[in-house]
Amino acid sequence: MDKADATKAYYGMVHSKTAQEAYYYFARFRACLGDGYKNRVFCEKNEQQYDFKVFLEGAEPLSIKEHISWASGYTLSNSQPNQADEQRPLLNDDLPLVTHVTNATFRSPLAEIDMSWHWLRFMTTPEHPVPGSAITLNKFSQMNFIELENDHNFIQVLFPNPKPSPINRKAPLYTELMQEAIHVDATIQTEIRKNVDIMLKFYGLVRNGNDIHMDTSNAQQAKSKWLKKDDHNHKRLSRILIFLYNSGFGECADSLKLCITTNGKGVVKERNLQIWNGLVRKNDVMPLVFT
Repeated sequence: MDKADATKAYYGMVHSKTAQEAYYYFARFRACLGDGYKNRVFCEKNEQQYDFKVFLEGAEPLSIKEHISWASGYTLSNSQPNQADEQRPLLNDDLPLVTHVTNATFRSPLAEIDMSWHWLRFMTTPEHPVPGSAITLNKFSQMNFIELENDHNFIQVLFPNPKPSPINRKAPLYTELMQEAIHVDATIQTEIRKNVDIMLKFYGLVRNGNDIHMDTSNAQQAKSKWLKKDDHNHKRLSRILIFLYNSGFGECADSLKLCITTNGKGVVKERNLQIWNGLVRKNDVMPLVFT
């Protein structure tokens, strides 16, 4: 454990003004602990209130920060101890500074949490890019089908997965901080819906609520993009499914999986169909729905 980083994270939780900030420091604090100790730091939710606690062996859980609510903005404005009688700003009411983005395979857990915080800003601010990427929500919304086909570095940012991408190695990975924010932030949920709809249109699919089916008025689009034996878009579809399942949009993911496995049977390589069928809902993730 890095005691200096753990101390800063603990102090950040204690002095956070919102559960949003506290959860960021909570994730950083857990990242400083060994695998055998992570579960000793936990978060309880009662309706919209968050309680952060640490379990001390042989004693009752110790409160770190209690009864605070989430808020939007994704900025941090806490202080950390510098010396015994001195304090200074921790992040100056701004995002964590990321000066160099490394391969996700080798990024530290703390660096990954900072990348997650930038992803949350990316999802709530149309012109904010994630460090190491040029894509923004505004740019993505304006991409045509040719650009969506030929650009191989945007999909990993829009739909983070837990495992590093071999194509875009600097993209953020999916973390518990992302998952928590998705569940409580309506703005992020709206942007996810918009992003999914853009990709569905690209694949010749349409969505009605959580139901996804083939766009019969544009069957050629599906044939040109993914209704073929093998194609890089199959991996993209897998990525979208994994992201939706991790985030709680299980009903929508189930519908997408059923649509592409049913229509892809006898056309798409059997191995790819097996991969899609093997992706399932996570029972420990709160369900979300698209409207």
